[in-house]
Amino acid sequence: MALGAQPLAPRAAVITKRASCSINLGISDTLGPVRNPSWHLLPCAGLATTAFLASGVWSQSTSLPLLKQADVVEAWFAGRADFSSEREINGKTPSRTARWGTLKPGTCSIKDAEVTIGRDGLVEFSAKVKSKDDHDTYCIILNFFDHTRAKVWTSPKICTTFELHDQFADWSVATASFRKRHYPIILFATREDYC
Repeated sequence: MALGAQPLAPRAAVITKRASCSINLGISDTLGPVRNPSWHLLPCAGLATTAFLASGVWSQSTSLPLLKQADVVEAWFAGRADFSSEREINGKTPSRTARWGTLKPGTCSIKDAEVTIGRDGLVEFSAKVKSKDDHDTYCIILNFFDHTRAKVWTSPKICTTFELHDQFADWSVATASFRKRHYPIILFATREDYC
């Protein structure tokens, strides 16, 4: 044995002193001397990450709030409504209108729904809405398509500014707009409803 050399550990696995994450890491003397102590951190980092993620998943699965029936949002698709031929009323901007003939029965209802688009890019939606539940609002998202069924425009979510009651109330909103150049190519609209 050379001067200053230490004897080799027995060929069985030994517990290293460099492992500090409460794991017993065994190495054999056939692997040679440990030259890079950072490899000891990999199992520690993996276990720490797993523990962190597991605790996050567990806390999410055990702390979900209970939902009341009134908190459930109804969502449905009203289907397709084709735009009419262009018309000009009382010198206003020429426009086209699409009407839905569907009535949504249930807790929330909508009828006489129509969307009018103007050559100037303005979008106006109107309908009659009601709900059997207190504190409900009615929301829609409009989608416009061309003759190839490609989506040309999607509105932001548009909601009633008033709470619904069990009798139909008029709702009209004209806050959205699309690019004027799309006006001639828009063929039909679809509607997503939320209540």
